[in-house]
Amino acid sequence: MVIELTAASDFSKFILVLSHKHRRLQGRRQGLFSEALSLLD
Repeated sequence: MVIELTAASDFSKFILVLSHKHRRLQGRRQGLFSEALSLLD
């Protein structure tokens, strides 16, 4: 139970960091998105 709560907390922090970086990189978002799509191809 405690481990699950800790994991959920870490995950939410991870999401917050990702969204923060995403906002900083918003100008390059389209390029990053296209690059991600090409990697998936």
